Order: sequence, then C-alpha cells, then structure tokens
Amino acid sequence: MSWFQPCSLEPLYKLELLGLLTSLAVYNGLTLPITFPKALYRKLLGLDVTEVDHIRDGWPDLARGLSNLLTWTDGEVGDIFMRSYEFTIDALGSTLSVDMEKVRRDDSWPMTENTRSKSKAKSASFQDDRASENLHVESVNPEQTNTSDTQPTPTGAPTTDANLVTNANRSQYVKDYIFWLTDKSIRPQYEAFARGFHTCLDRKALSLFTPTALQSVVEGIQEIDIDGLERTARYDDGYTPAHRTVRDFWHVVRQYSPEKKRQLLEFVTASDRVPVSGIGSILFVIQRNGTDDNVSITKSAWTTRAHCSCSAVADLMRDWTACADESHVFRQIVAAGVFEPQEIEGQVARGD
Repeated sequence: MSWFQPCSLEPLYKLELLGLLTSLAVYNGLTLPITFPKALYRKLLGLDVTEVDHIRDGWPDLARGLSNLLTWTDGEVGDIFMRSYEFTIDALGSTLSVDMEKVRRDDSWPMTENTRSKSKAKSASFQDDRASENLHVESVNPEQTNTSDTQPTPTGAPTTDANLVTNANRSQYVKDYIFWLTDKSIRPQYEAFARGFHTCLDRKALSLFTPTALQSVVEGIQEIDIDGLERTARYDDGYTPAHRTVRDFWHVVRQYSPEKKRQLLEFVTASDRVPVSGIGSILFVIQRNGTDDNVSITKSAWTTRAHCSCSAVADLMRDWTACADESHVFRQIVAAGVFEPQEIEGQVARGD
C-alpha cells in the first residue's frame, strides 16, 4: 500500500509529476502496478473521508482499533484504552505528536520557526508515541534538498499533556484522527499530486466514477479469475481444452496462492493485474514446446504465449515455479538497464 509521507523533504514537483503520469496512464487505458487506499480516490473525486470504513483497506489495524474504541461499552474508554487526544506519526526520524484539541484544522502545520513567530498556536510537539496502534506510511526515503518547493522541517513546541479520549469525545476524536491522517498531515503532498492528476482528466468526467471504479481504472483488477482465464485461453499446436496436459496445467494453477497466480499472469502477459476491461480481454495462449516427453514451460520475452509440454502435475509445478522466478529476475535486470534482453537470454541459455 502506498501513501504520502508527512513532512517529506521530497520537492513537490515530483509528486505533481507522479500525478501527471498517473493521469496519462488512465487517459491511455494503461493500468499501473501500484496500490493506493480508497481514501485517495475519494479525495480525487471530491468526496469526504470521515468514516472508519473509508480507511479500512489502507490501514486495517488502525481501523480495527478505532472501531473498537467507538463500540466499547464495558466502562469508560479512558480507563481501558488510555489513549491521548493526539495524532502521532513518524516523520524525519522522529516521533511527532500533535494535540488535535489545540491545533485547529485551519492552523498552519507543520510549525516552523517562521510560522511559529507569526502564530499563537503552540500545540504541535515532539513526544513519545502513546497511541496503541502503529501508523504505517510507505514512501521513498526522502533526499536532502534545497529546492524551493521542498516542505519545511517541523520544529518542536512546548510540550503539554494532551487530554485522554473519553466516552464523551471519542466520536470526535475518531473524526479528527481520520482528518489528520488523510488530509492535514499530507495536504501539500496530496495537493501537488492532485494538480498533476487533474491535468489530463477533467473533474466533471471523473464525477461519473465511484471510488472503487476509479481504483480499478488506475490499478486494474488484482483478483484473478482462473475459471474466466481458462474460458478465454487459446491453444495452438494440437492442444485443446480436453488435452491431458492442458487439464493438468489448469488443475495446478487452481491450487496456486494469489501471489503465484499474479506471477503466472505477469509471466505470460507482462502484467500481474487484470485490465479494467476484464479477464476476457487478455490474450492468453498455450502452445506445445517440444514433445510430450519433454517437461518444459518457457515463454518468449514480452509475448502472450506460454509454451508447455508436461505429462506430470508435479513436474509442471516445479518447472513453472523455476521458470517464473527466472522471468522475474530477467525483468529486474532489464529494467535496471544492465544488459540488453538478447544478451541476457544468451547468458541464460549458456548457463552463465
């Protein structure tokens, strides 16, 4: 799961460029190998992110903890959960805790030396993380830079003890926490991304989508329907759906974990996700490779054909796993620009 890094030192133009590239991919009907929480798509569509269910897919542990806090009926939550009215994140190698009752939603944040001298709000402070859940934020490690649109480094403010969350204020606490998580703490980064995203995609046109539909357009469909893939598969060189090798192949594939199924799809189609047009739009061809006595599953680079000849299910599984791992390494080396594809194939053939 990918999300914006609060207080990141990355220049904002990079996030704007990322949003632009994402919009170009959508405009050209391409899916991206990335996973964003639905909260991002709600924001891009102009919808509020205010409920626990809106963040459940991106932060399941946090959502579960907040739900338990809201539904607790056995006494005072302040005595049981001992949760302070703070929003806590890891930023720039430090733990940053913000008293959400003292930093208003429209206050400048993060506080810097400049903003502190112009504002009377002094509630942001570096403190130990006293929240029971861990907030996981995934991002590229920021680089030190003096670019003009780099985010300011937050500075400490006088430390004060935040109030405890009680039965009376827990509903507002959950709303404030979600607001800080999905808006306040990452507002500059999100706004830069949104500027780039809306460059190629009109806001009125996007209003036709639901968050789930927009997510499918951007990321594709991650759940792979093997039955549907089998129905749309094509066969060459004498293979038919009733052939023993073909039946063994699909029998093995159905036993794969979701991760292995994605590897199979990537091995054949160069993408581990189903396009938004559906599984039927995938050209998945299985053809013979040698004689039935040869146990072999290979794939020509960047094609949609799986070459298969195997009479034993166990051999098929072992051979495919080795071949998929080899293909994954092949893609990584080519992507890094170390070798040309033809040179790598020659080294693999020689056993280098």
